[in-house]
Amino acid sequence: MKKLGLVGGMGPESTIPYYRSIVYGVWEKAGCFPNLTVESVSVFDVLDFCAREDYDGLLEYLSTAVGRLAAAGADFAALSANTPHIVFDRLQACSPLPLVSIVDAACREARRQGLKRLGLLGTSFTMEADFFKAPFTAQGIEIVIPTQAERRWISEKITQELEAGVVKPETQ
Repeated sequence: MKKLGLVGGMGPESTIPYYRSIVYGVWEKAGCFPNLTVESVSVFDVLDFCAREDYDGLLEYLSTAVGRLAAAGADFAALSANTPHIVFDRLQACSPLPLVSIVDAACREARRQGLKRLGLLGTSFTMEADFFKAPFTAQGIEIVIPTQAERRWISEKITQELEAGVVKPETQ
């Protein structure tokens, strides 16, 4: 069985469900647990690179993480968050490993289900930039994002609550 490398920690609250879904999904399909290595990076570093529009710095940061996964014997890798996909194409071009794209996988699934209009929630970088929306638009799928005030509120809740492991009923 091939070994998956997962760039996690962006943030821990999203890495945990990815890990569980992968492990138990493989168990369900293959009857065994997968070989899996997680390289944890800081969500706050990723968000800081994006806030400064330092995409070269973000690329280097993620490249280092993927390189560590390759050194640990991973055969392919994935990023366990949407926002770092802002540099996915560039990362894939310089990666020593094949990379799985959340954006491409989500777009394929939306097409498979025949969906025509989807809402996009995430950090402000994910909701406002085109990297997530473009593949859907190219497939004739409309992506709807919240208003500017709603995007600010969502981003604030992600950074100040969710990424710190705080889940408040009023936020849910």
